[in-house]
Amino acid sequence: MDTELWRHVALSTIDQNAPLGRDSEVVWALWLLKELEVIIPRATTDLVLMNAGPIPLALLVHMSVRKLTADRRLREKLVQKVVGSPIAGPFWPLSLKLVHLGKGNADWLQEKIPAYLLALHQKRASLIDWGAKPKVYQDGPDDGVDEPDYAIEDYGADYGSDETFPTNDDENDDLSPEEREAAIDSFFDDLLGTADQPGGVPQDDESF
Repeated sequence: MDTELWRHVALSTIDQNAPLGRDSEVVWALWLLKELEVIIPRATTDLVLMNAGPIPLALLVHMSVRKLTADRRLREKLVQKVVGSPIAGPFWPLSLKLVHLGKGNADWLQEKIPAYLLALHQKRASLIDWGAKPKVYQDGPDDGVDEPDYAIEDYGADYGSDETFPTNDDENDDLSPEEREAAIDSFFDDLLGTADQPGGVPQDDESF
């Protein structure tokens, strides 16, 4: 394995996707860095802190404890990310991980909240099994369960759209390079609404 290459790939993935809130890509990249035992630079962890949800941040706590992050103030910054109710609020997975690792605030456990939520924190439960392999890497019989086939899959330019970007899979396997390029052009024409316009460019009086 070219460790330096995959280090670059993982860090670049985080740098591009973390500010956009694309938590799935960030988590996969953090997991890869964990496996490679790469120390994450502060500039990258700051990008994760900027707009990531509680799951990537919870994994980042664990990486900090394992000395895989460069920022010495990272755990303090992660505690500050817990807003609202630390146990029942939107960042409860992060507060749970902080409590699990003994890095949370003692007064968090004094909240007047439903008992079952408090019990998770009191028992120092964890959402992350540090040594486990993702399900996608586990060998097992094909039981028809909808599990991912690959660790990293293609996604289109419009991240939140149901549209599918033409790939080399299935019906596109037999396309020539010219036919594949035409299919891609057609996809963007449909996406941008430029299919019936000369040169595929929106007119001045038409909405983009």
